[in-house]
Amino acid sequence: MKLDMHCHTKEGSIDAKVPIQEYITKLVKEGFDGMLVTDHNSYDGYRKFEKIAKNLHLEKPFTVLKGIEYDTRDGGHVIAVLPDCINDAFMEIRGMTLAQLEKIVHERGGILGLAHPYGPGFFAFTNTRFGKKHNEFLEKFDFVETFNACTRPWANACADNLAGCLHKPKVAGSDAHKMRVVGAAYTEFTQKIANNNDLIRAIKEGWVQAQGGSVLKEMEEERQRLIHEAQKNKENDIEDRDSFCGKKVIRSGSGEVYFTNVTLKDKEEKLQNVYKSHDFMQVQYDFVNKSDIEEAVFSVRIYKDDNTHCYGTTSDIECNDTIKIKGKNKFIVDFDDLCLLDGNYMIDVDVKDKTGDIVYDSIHDTIRFDVINEDGRTGVCAIRTSWKVE
Repeated sequence: MKLDMHCHTKEGSIDAKVPIQEYITKLVKEGFDGMLVTDHNSYDGYRKFEKIAKNLHLEKPFTVLKGIEYDTRDGGHVIAVLPDCINDAFMEIRGMTLAQLEKIVHERGGILGLAHPYGPGFFAFTNTRFGKKHNEFLEKFDFVETFNACTRPWANACADNLAGCLHKPKVAGSDAHKMRVVGAAYTEFTQKIANNNDLIRAIKEGWVQAQGGSVLKEMEEERQRLIHEAQKNKENDIEDRDSFCGKKVIRSGSGEVYFTNVTLKDKEEKLQNVYKSHDFMQVQYDFVNKSDIEEAVFSVRIYKDDNTHCYGTTSDIECNDTIKIKGKNKFIVDFDDLCLLDGNYMIDVDVKDKTGDIVYDSIHDTIRFDVINEDGRTGVCAIRTSWKVE
């Protein structure tokens, strides 16, 4: 039985573009027998499938399984699958540590998979502080994603070697967010998988027969070209690239476009790194566009100092399009109402090509700021409310 074990849908993942019905239709045409829906911290894609399932008219039987790609607070992205009929609402609560997630999933008879363990940035376990300090935790995973169609070949090779050393089942997933990646990876099982319980048993009993796929040719060719170009000029710009954020941060990317400075300002455009809840905050990144790239997609993410993910967005979400960057050197985001409570926060940033497939520069923890709130509210978000009694 042929499955795609890593699938993102438009209904469930903010950065995905393919509706689940179109996803299913393409996989059926590509000869797949099923898919594991693994939206980011959400089951909304699977819920949409449940609503349309009776009206789907497919050429052959097709199994849709319910999973999730959970963004842990400290250990990167993890694929989790729970048994059928288990109340899984708690899985959509964000902010769990990897240890908390592992305990909850395994206590309920579920399985955990290591997603793209050598992928870019802190999404990958091996790049996180927790992963670097706690290699022994790898034994707690039930399977390893050894082929990811959106990850570079060397990273997949490292993941395959890791799974071999751990004696864990190997699976492959497309990790598709766009239509052209759907069906780019497969996992074959020796037995029929009809539901989550079957999948859990298949992983635990080693029913995986084969896995593989193809990194999109044009993606890899472009990546290699950019890497070569970046390496060729590395000696000239490495000091410039690292001067503002230091060499100890988690940073990746080809370097075709890269950040050189970041500042935080208040409404009067004065430099500032301490704010009150609901203040105005401006974030400005300076960047270098080495090869006159025409368009790009920027993204920012705010994390608390304990790595709780508080907010994230991209320029194509906010502007409904890519940004023209040729001839420009600044990227500015205005937070008109900083809806955060007390704490120390850090900002991540990245810039990608217009398809989102090629990472030019991605930096974790570029700058930090503090928020002060003295009115007694607790939590992370400063949500404005109106109260009344009737």
